[in-house]
Amino acid sequence: MTRQSYQAAQYWAQTYHLTHPVLHDPPPSTYYWMYSHGYIPQNTLTDRNFVVIYDAIGYYQTAIINAIEAHLSDISVVLPDETPIVVPGGGLEFDVTLKNWGTQAHTFHAWLDGIFPDHTPVPMNPLMGPVVVTLQPGQEITRTVTLHVPGAAPPGDNYRLKVSVGQWPDDIHNCDLMRFDIFAP
Repeated sequence: MTRQSYQAAQYWAQTYHLTHPVLHDPPPSTYYWMYSHGYIPQNTLTDRNFVVIYDAIGYYQTAIINAIEAHLSDISVVLPDETPIVVPGGGLEFDVTLKNWGTQAHTFHAWLDGIFPDHTPVPMNPLMGPVVVTLQPGQEITRTVTLHVPGAAPPGDNYRLKVSVGQWPDDIHNCDLMRFDIFAP
């Protein structure tokens, strides 16, 4: 995190071959003062609840990776990378893959939310679910999902679908996003 400039953040990313986000926090630098100690580079990582899980002066890639891996969810969610184009009143079909990377069975909720191009949630979320899923260690499942795009949906780019796993409605352990565009013929 840097208060100096976006260019300084980019320099660090290139110099240290960083593969995680670098934040430019211009004055009044709220997050810099909350999580940094004024040393550069200062590495502070938080979990999804903003609890500090790693805090060190200097760049220690192995330690950072270990801290991240220790706090990853055993359950992964994977949606397609492509950006489908659909028409109002049409259908959207895609695969959702869930995998348990852990050594014990996990039972959790899975649900699908829609997000408008302006980043606001679709009012009738969740669009699907929540459903209770149990995965055994190493088990992977893939399901094909088909959604109907309302005929009144306004054309636009950058609609999103978000599949979340955890404890519905707000304890998300992992999620993935898929972008799609609506095109009016």
